[in-house]
Parts: sequence; structure tokens; C-alpha cells
Amino acid sequence: MKIIGLIGGLTWRSTIEYYRLINQTVEQKLGAPHSARINLHSFDRAEFLSLMEKGEEYAEEAILNAFQRLKSSGSEVIAFCANGIHRFARQLEVQEDIEFVHIANSVAIELRQLNLKKVGLLGVKKTMESDFYQKHLQVMGVEQIIPSSDEMNEVHRIIYEELAHGIIRQESKEIYRSIMR
Repeated sequence: MKIIGLIGGLTWRSTIEYYRLINQTVEQKLGAPHSARINLHSFDRAEFLSLMEKGEEYAEEAILNAFQRLKSSGSEVIAFCANGIHRFARQLEVQEDIEFVHIANSVAIELRQLNLKKVGLLGVKKTMESDFYQKHLQVMGVEQIIPSSDEMNEVHRIIYEELAHGIIRQESKEIYRSIMR
């Protein structure tokens, strides 16, 4: 079993989900009492957001440093526990000595297997505005649809003000459903 390096903490709630799902998958495939061998780098979200305010290059440097620490600690494959920070993955995708799991590539492969040709993308505003998903999806012949600017702002607000704090409101679910329609 490979040692998995996870870069998380943006929010810890999403990190928990990645950790849980990876371990459930290992247990399903190998049986109990197996669990994944995981090294975790967890950012303090407040510090990371502060870096983002200073400039994205500071956040990217912090991610690259976390990647290198995980690699030095014996991780054989590395993944992010947050969707939006994949826009910083350019330098990581070309690493030849370690496997990097890019969420957009994984999604594109799954969509291709499901024979889906057009998908909607919801996420933090930078994810919806960036082209990192679009590039991976286009390679697989999948078209990406994003919400209008006002809808993007609302999706982003819900993620930052509610979901990141564990708040799940029925009104917000309805807003998401409306945008998806």
C-alpha cells in the first residue's frame, strides 16, 4: 500500500471527508482492520487566508512547501483535500518522482467513463473562474458550464460563510438547486 500525502486544512471539514473516504475505500478493498497509511499537512485556515490576501504567490509557495515536506516524509502519492487549491498545481503535475492526484483529471476520467459530455461546475469563485477544470475536461471531450457572475457570488458566499463552518441551510440548498437547473 502506498503512503498517501494529504494537504488539507482549508477547511478541516473537507479534510475529514477525504480522510474518511480514503480509509473507507481501503477497508472495503482490503477488509477490516486495514486503514490507509496517510501523512497529513493541515494548514491553519486563518493563516492560509491571510497568505491569499497578501497575494496568491504566497499561498502557492506555502502549498509547494507542504508538498515538499510530505514528499520528504515518505509520501508516495499526494493529493489536496480542497478543490480550489488545485489551481496552484501546475508545478506539481510535472513532478516525475512522485504521483500527484489532480481532482480535475480524476473527475474528467470519471465523466468520460460515464459518457457525460456536459457538466456544471460549482465551487469557490476562483475555482469557477479558473480554467484548470476546463483544461482537464476538454481533453476528455467534456464541456464545462459555470453559473452567471451573480450566481457565482452566491455559491461562493454559501461555501465560505456556511459550509466551511459546518452550516447546512435548507434555503442554501434551494439556491444551489435553482442554479443547477
